[in-house]
Amino acid sequence: MRRRRISAVISAVIAAVAVLVMWVAGNPAYSSATPTVTVSETTSLNSVPAEYAGFSIEPANLCYVVSLAQTDSSFVQLFENLGPGIFRVGGNAGDTYGSWSTTATASCLWKNNVVTPALVNSFFAFAQSVGYQVMWQVPLGNNNPSEDAAEAAYVSTMPGLYSIEIGNEPNYYPGASTNYQTYISNWNATYQDYLADGGTVPVSGPAVASYKSFYLTPFLTQDSASVVALTEHYYVARASSDPTCSTLLEVGRLKSVSAADVTLANSYDLPFIMNETNTYSGVGMPGVSNAFCSALWAAGWMLIGLENGVQGMYFHGTANYRQGNSGGQTEYYTPVNENGTPAPEYYGMLFYHEMAQAGGSQVAVSTAHAPGLDAYAIAGGDGSLRVALINRNSTSSTVNVQTALTYAQASEISLSAPALDSLSGVTLGGASVAADGTWIPDPQPVTVSGSTSTIAVPAYTGVIVTYSPSA
Repeated sequence: MRRRRISAVISAVIAAVAVLVMWVAGNPAYSSATPTVTVSETTSLNSVPAEYAGFSIEPANLCYVVSLAQTDSSFVQLFENLGPGIFRVGGNAGDTYGSWSTTATASCLWKNNVVTPALVNSFFAFAQSVGYQVMWQVPLGNNNPSEDAAEAAYVSTMPGLYSIEIGNEPNYYPGASTNYQTYISNWNATYQDYLADGGTVPVSGPAVASYKSFYLTPFLTQDSASVVALTEHYYVARASSDPTCSTLLEVGRLKSVSAADVTLANSYDLPFIMNETNTYSGVGMPGVSNAFCSALWAAGWMLIGLENGVQGMYFHGTANYRQGNSGGQTEYYTPVNENGTPAPEYYGMLFYHEMAQAGGSQVAVSTAHAPGLDAYAIAGGDGSLRVALINRNSTSSTVNVQTALTYAQASEISLSAPALDSLSGVTLGGASVAADGTWIPDPQPVTVSGSTSTIAVPAYTGVIVTYSPSA
């Protein structure tokens, strides 16, 4: 009798499993063969910052940037395409070898970087012309705090200044890991001199490598009340790690590091800004940092940051100018080439801009059965929903998108290139940036049935689907 009962139970379990398997196979949202993205656009997570995208510029590149801005309208147009934004002026060469002079001629060489009032005026005029604010770094590593404070005080008179920064990555100063208190004291000395010289614009900082806790916790404990934002820098790894496009597109650590940075800043009631970031430190990896994969990486990284509550993300290396770069080297990770044209990475920033163009809020998204495919969504202030689908796989994917609300129509644009490691030929919405710097996409229609649509995402491609409400 007992064996019969056990047999009956086993038979019932087998039958139930069979029914469940058949039900899953008949429901696309649960089928392993059908990648599914579910958007909860009624669940707002983070507001889209008005000036989230930005560029980080070595101080010794300023002469070159100003020259391009004054002579090349297509170069200027590149920034208008992405604005409003932030220019962060800062870098290692400008910290160690930077100086301020009201009498000398400006010099923009990485080992002889002399900033003058005329250069400051010219750069801020350019920034204002494209609608960008400026975050300005004065040196800390040149051992001249009174001169640095005088520079900060002068720059604080400029219209459109977001904040002053003091020093660049002081966590890397000699002996910083054991003698960081000395450098924090030097930071405070320069800050007090700045105030004494009449500086009034807020200060942000400390512009250290991301999550260097040995430096950050003591700094914030002493100076969090003196800064308006916590700023840090992040690179995926060093170029000497011999990275590939495949390793660049591994996004796991991107999500954890930006979340930790925001949590730390919020614990001191501060916003968090990643004011210097790019692919691989040490000038980047040729064939990776300057290839199409950097565009996919940048697009995803900016949306990950938004998802975690980052308030700004500024890409370093604009414009690539060897004489002004640290060590006098070519930087492969720049979003804008030396000749003032967009590098592949620029298109990743443009991808984000299209997602966030109408402001609004980033909203909840979940994926099922879609390894290697990332999804993000923004409910814009214009009433439209924009969904980003980034396929990091070598194979195409057909995705079912399920939204909470119904829509009357939809369209899509794609970020693509001939190959993942292509150094040119990048397009967004079927178009590259034109010779005059303008970009005119060609959106393609998408069939949407109320709250359901099916989107084809080719291998190594990013897609933005824009859903428009009914009248």
